[in-house]
Amino acid sequence: MTEERETPRVTLEIVSQKGECPSGHKVGQKFDVSGATPGGLCPSAYHSAYPAIFALKFGGQLPWEEKEGTAHIACPDPENPVVMKITREG
Repeated sequence: MTEERETPRVTLEIVSQKGECPSGHKVGQKFDVSGATPGGLCPSAYHSAYPAIFALKFGGQLPWEEKEGTAHIACPDPENPVVMKITREG
């Protein structure tokens, strides 16, 4: 029998946005990314953030981050970059 494992809540917050994001993201928006792709989050931004979301969700850490349980990722739009902070809670 497979043992179910409770995973922590993981959130994504827009912390920087330059130019005009085609998806309308603004600093301060927050998304729960613990489960499925959240509605309203740009698919390209989610695609960029997913490896960090997955790592944090299962206890991993990105080696360049100073604070454990966090990651900073940018969307792939070089003209209108959006920076996201991903945080593992708990």
